[in-house]
Formats: sequence, C-alpha cells, structure tokens
Amino acid sequence: MCLSQRGLELSEEQRERITSCEEPDRIERWFQRALEADSVEQVFD
Repeated sequence: MCLSQRGLELSEEQRERITSCEEPDRIERWFQRALEADSVEQVFD
C-alpha cells in the first residue's frame, strides 16, 4: 500500500479495517487520502 511506501505503518487494527471494508466508495476515499496524508489517522478522518 502507498502508506508503507511513504514510511507510514499501519497497525493491525487499521490493516483489518481496510481489508475488511466492502464499500468501494470508502476504499477509494481512503486511497485518495493516503496519497497525501502525513499520518495514517488522516486517511481515516
């Protein structure tokens, strides 16, 4: 995922949240935020 490539590490809980999500719109929103986020928390805000 682009977060780890940018030096931002996911917790197991955050990783589970992403992998268990079945809402394409939400996944797309997280992905877009992940491109510029300074922290993992910003992805989920």
